Amino acid sequence: LHVCDHTYNAYVSSYQGEVSEPVIINFTSVTWQEGTPIVKGFTALENETGEFLSERNNKNPMDVMLATWKRTYWVNITVEKVRGMYETDGTEFRSEPFAIAGVSRMVLVIIDNSTPEVSVTHPLAGAMFETKTLLIKGNYTERGLGLGAIKVTSDGENWTRAEIFDERTWRIRLKDLPDGLLTFSVAINDKAGNSMQVQVPNITIDTVWPFIEIFGPGKYVSSTPMYLLAQTEPRARAYVNHQEVDVMPDGMFTALLTLDKYDNEAHIRVVDIVGHENWTIYKVYLDTIPPALIVESPDNGQWASAGNITVKGTTESQVTVVVNGETCQLEYGMFSIDVPLEYGLNQLVITSTDMAGNVATVYRTVHMDNVPPELTVLTPEQDSATGRERITVSGTATDGNPVRVMVNNITADQVGENWVREALLVEGTNTLHIKAFDLAGNSASATLTVLCDLTAPTFTVELVMDGVSHSPADSPLLTRTNSLTLNVVPSDVSILRISGGDDLNLGKDTFTKEILLEPGPNEFWLHLRDLVGNRAESVFFVVNLDNEPPVLRLLVDDDFIHIDEDTFLLWGETDPGCQVTIGGIPVPVLYNGSFAMNVHVNEGPNHVRVVSIDEAGNQASTTLQVLYEAEEEKAGMSSLTTILVAAICGLLAGLIAALIIGRRRKVEPAMAGGTLAEEEEATPPAAEPTPPPVIEPTGTPTDYQEVPGQLPSDPQYEKDDWEMM
Repeated sequence: LHVCDHTYNAYVSSYQGEVSEPVIINFTSVTWQEGTPIVKGFTALENETGEFLSERNNKNPMDVMLATWKRTYWVNITVEKVRGMYETDGTEFRSEPFAIAGVSRMVLVIIDNSTPEVSVTHPLAGAMFETKTLLIKGNYTERGLGLGAIKVTSDGENWTRAEIFDERTWRIRLKDLPDGLLTFSVAINDKAGNSMQVQVPNITIDTVWPFIEIFGPGKYVSSTPMYLLAQTEPRARAYVNHQEVDVMPDGMFTALLTLDKYDNEAHIRVVDIVGHENWTIYKVYLDTIPPALIVESPDNGQWASAGNITVKGTTESQVTVVVNGETCQLEYGMFSIDVPLEYGLNQLVITSTDMAGNVATVYRTVHMDNVPPELTVLTPEQDSATGRERITVSGTATDGNPVRVMVNNITADQVGENWVREALLVEGTNTLHIKAFDLAGNSASATLTVLCDLTAPTFTVELVMDGVSHSPADSPLLTRTNSLTLNVVPSDVSILRISGGDDLNLGKDTFTKEILLEPGPNEFWLHLRDLVGNRAESVFFVVNLDNEPPVLRLLVDDDFIHIDEDTFLLWGETDPGCQVTIGGIPVPVLYNGSFAMNVHVNEGPNHVRVVSIDEAGNQASTTLQVLYEAEEEKAGMSSLTTILVAAICGLLAGLIAALIIGRRRKVEPAMAGGTLAEEEEATPPAAEPTPPPVIEPTGTPTDYQEVPGQLPSDPQYEKDDWEMM
């Protein structure tokens, strides 16, 4: 027997020898899961394996007695959980299992997990209708908690609730259905949330005649045969030129057309599945000649500097013109379009396509260059000056394409990147305009100013020697100082060169230079030019440096003489041109330097001083000691001697005067151009007796002989490079 460990009393029945421990439960109600009470029939109680334990009368409910364990002669049963089972319309519904130990009162919930059923009796799958309103109906089955709703859709999105009848039927009328092949879906659900869905496929709604849409070929074609490509309603039948062709599921169909003339016809007929018919005649024109195409601009290989270029031309009407992918607007067969360019080489493709597809193509290459050339002017320099009427302008011009250079609107000669042009100048400031153009029209320019000076400068020269100012016109000059001061006043900024020396830069102020002299004649050439090479008239002068005393010799045997008369004739010689005084009295000097004078002395010792001064002022002197002792017997002869000496002196004075005049004409030529010989011939011969012989001078006349109207040449100047300026 079962051993009890609690205080409940076991219920023992002798019925079939059964012993159990009872549990009495009051099921206050039995409901569906959403709360609806079940008031019909019986609710059975069974264990987890489905064995019947007890039942409850739903109409007249009473407490139910169960047992947690039971012993019979045959079995030994222990019950921990039980569940309720409710049957309706042949379908069993159960609750969740629950433990009975310690339970005396509860609500039993029956779960409806039976799926409702729905069916469609109209329309059937594959049915076809010529109306947009369709009645859909059918049957349903619900065995549990109760029917919720039945809904219908033709597109899977918009659901419409159907009408439900007690005889377990339903129906709905759908309006404004679209033409085409439809699939209707019907969904049913009960109040417990169980649902199912059925579909009615391939329902055709066709209320319009079938369409015909032709995709190709175009009305104009360039070859034969051609395929006709068209479309109609799905499942329709198609005929081309009275021959049936296959129709694809999407309604597309094709047919091969053979074109044998310019205008051709294709007869097309279609019939949909409900018998609607449509037809058309499609005309196809055969054209195999490309259209005429003339591109007026740009020229092939043209250069451009802008970021775009205009393409213009003419072609046929009713064609499509495309330039580098851009379609042009046509006006009476003429077209114009701006095409963007990139730096460098651009390829333009111009096509004209007629309605038949014939294509005429023209290609153009355009060089785009928006970078101006690099212009460099090498000569002349900015603000330079020149003394010529023409000037050479040169430089370089660099660019990625050929460059044209113009100087004052005249094209320059070019070799590679180098260019040169000769420009004409006028007196004064000239402006040179240099401009370089490349083939794209880019330009670079430069402007230079050049001074053209064609006027020779002038200058004045002053020579200062021994504190005395002289002019070069006074040349030849004589001095005994070792230097002279040269003062030059130019008319403008200029360059002075003195007798082949270095160039001296002169401003507009007086230029002063100390010049050292060499003994003897010093010849000077002064050459002056301005900064552009214009030369002034050169100045020539001669300065003789003589700082040595002249030769002075008395023609006596000794520097002491003894005479017995108070007058004696003193002879001597010195350098030609010197001035001689004896005892302070000037004495004429012959051209060869000879001189003579009757000297009167006093009785007793006398000092006779003789002085010779040359043209430079150099002086030589000597003193002759003369002792005069008178004799009585010679007194009568004194007056005769005196007369003779006076006559000789007069003759010498005349000769010396004639020689002096001749020398001056040699040094300073007269305008009349007379010669020394003529002067000598013009001088009447002296009537006096011939003077006693004199000693010839050892010196020679000056080597310089001036020719009237002509200056001696300057060897340095003859080879001067100033002529190159």
